[in-house]
Formats: sequence, structure tokens, C-alpha cells
Amino acid sequence: MNNVVKQIKGSFTVFTALIITVITTRVRAVSFRTCGPEELAQCAKSLSVLTDSGLSFVGSKEDLDMVCPDLEKSLTCIHGYSRLCMNLQQRKHFRKLFHGTASMANDLCRNGTYQEEFLSHAPCMQRVAGDTEVCFSRYSAAMTEIQAATNKQQELEEAAQRNRYHHHHHHHHHHRNKTDAETAYKYQKAKREPADDGLKSVCCSFQEYLNCYTQTIRRSCGEDAALFSRRFLDQMASSMIKMHCMDFSAEDCRQKGFHIEGFHTEGLSYPYNASQKLSSSIRALLVVVTLALFNR
Repeated sequence: MNNVVKQIKGSFTVFTALIITVITTRVRAVSFRTCGPEELAQCAKSLSVLTDSGLSFVGSKEDLDMVCPDLEKSLTCIHGYSRLCMNLQQRKHFRKLFHGTASMANDLCRNGTYQEEFLSHAPCMQRVAGDTEVCFSRYSAAMTEIQAATNKQQELEEAAQRNRYHHHHHHHHHHRNKTDAETAYKYQKAKREPADDGLKSVCCSFQEYLNCYTQTIRRSCGEDAALFSRRFLDQMASSMIKMHCMDFSAEDCRQKGFHIEGFHTEGLSYPYNASQKLSSSIRALLVVVTLALFNR
């Protein structure tokens, strides 16, 4: 997972993030060389043309018309990837995660009220892109720390459990069957606990970033832009949040040292969320997916 996180942290902005979320595209839809997260990151590299100019790329209907064909290819690619690289259970789970994203992309690329509203807010959101960089930098650093800490803790837990297994196996050979079953359970638990803690940190860091960014948008672009952004992100990420982050309350996050305000206590939810600088938000979501599908 390290490689994919490093690659994703490199250069992605709003629509690349969106495209990554639906598992993007100019890939061989019928012939993936590998089926790991690295292949997904490799897919996204071909979309660098959309990321080089950052938020300034999407500010008009013409810009959107340039982006939408790639979004359509992305939606096709996720079906191809999930069909070829996942079993039935994973495929159902994965597609459920990204149903909202596909729906939002279709709304965004279809002429109508939703698209008009998006374009009405885009210029202001572009103007404050520099101001939101503080939120982004803080979030990026947090994600790096979370990744390193989670991997290290998992390595330590697994090593300790292996040592306990060998010691126990040597001294209690006559209880082998029971011991092996118990040890296998403990070993899997040792693997899952750091991943679960890492997942909590990812979810909390995601919300902290949104808090920071949303305040910037509200101050500079007003409440209408904030409300639109909330609907935008709710539609795109609600399935992911409900499936992987709702077990962690705002208080859980605050106890871990995250600065989160205004969230429901039964689970993380959105007050006013930002739509434009979504790259880091979706990096978090991609890490959530990676933890859930490839590390468990």
C-alpha cells in the first residue's frame, strides 16, 4: 500500500481525484497486468493532463466538456477492473462504494440545473485555491504519518504474535489443535487492530481536512457555495463514509487529537463540505478502500 499512497500523494487535484475514486481509465479495460492498488495508481497517471493546471482547469462549461469524456471512460474502467480483478463479494462491495460517485459524475456532465449550479460556484472556488493549500498541506502530512504508524504497528504486532506462537507451539505440543486455532485467531486480530486504528485515523483526518477547507470556502465564497459543496460531496462519498467511517464518532476523533467541530455523535457526517479541492479527500477515501479490500 505504500507505493500507491506515495504515488497518489504526488499530484492529484479535483477531477483526477474524482476519476481515481471511480477507478480511472485509459487502461486496458480487458487486460490489467496486475490487480493490486499499484495498477489503480498507474491508471491515474494517464490523466495527468487534467491535473497539471490544478483548479484553474475547471472554470467554465468548455473545461467541463473536456473533462467529462474521461469521467465516462472512468466509469467504464471501474466495471472492467472490478469484473476482472475481484470476486463477486468484493465486486458488489466495491460498486456499492462508488455508486454515488457515478451518479454525481453523470449529473455533473449532463446539461441541467446541477451543472449550472456547479459552474456558478467554480470561479470563486478557483480563486481561493491558494488559501486552502494550508489545509491540504496539513492533511497530506497527517496521511503520511498515519500510513507510517499503521504499517509499523502492524509489523510489530505480527512479529510479537509470531514469537508467541513459536514459544507456545514448542511448549504445548499436545494441545496443538486448540493452540493453533487460538493462535490463528490472535494472529488475525493482531493484523486487524492496527488496520482498524489506521482506518479510524484516515476517517478522522478526512473530516478534519473538510472542516478546515469548508471554513475557507464559507468565508470566501459564502453559504450557497458551502451548501452546494456539501451536496456534491455527500453524493460522491456517502456510501464510503457510511460503510467505513460511521463507527467513529466526532468525539472519537477529538480524543485522538483531531480538530473536528459540529459533527453528529453517532458517527461522522458532513455539516458543510467542500467540493473543489477534493484530491486529498479522495486520497483518504482511496486509502480506506485499500485498507478494506487489500489489507484485511
